[in-house]
Amino acid sequence: MFTKAVKYESSLKMSLSGPPGSGKTWTSLTLATTLADGRGVALIDTEHGSASLYADHFSFDTLELDSYHPQWVNLHLACVRTDRSARAC
Repeated sequence: MFTKAVKYESSLKMSLSGPPGSGKTWTSLTLATTLADGRGVALIDTEHGSASLYADHFSFDTLELDSYHPQWVNLHLACVRTDRSARAC
């Protein structure tokens, strides 16, 4: 017997790759802004503030990391999931 499909809370896990200048950050901010549908967008910047170059086109919070390690990003994401605010992390 078929039942009505129900959408439960979900999250997107996505990877973009490309050479420098190919539009990865722009594409990420475009997708995030569209998917957020009026809710906040937060970006973990691992490239010394380069994402802030798009602050005049998109509204988003940013966290700049001095150095990068995947484990640190996961810790920050866990904080955002818990507090629902990038500013708290």
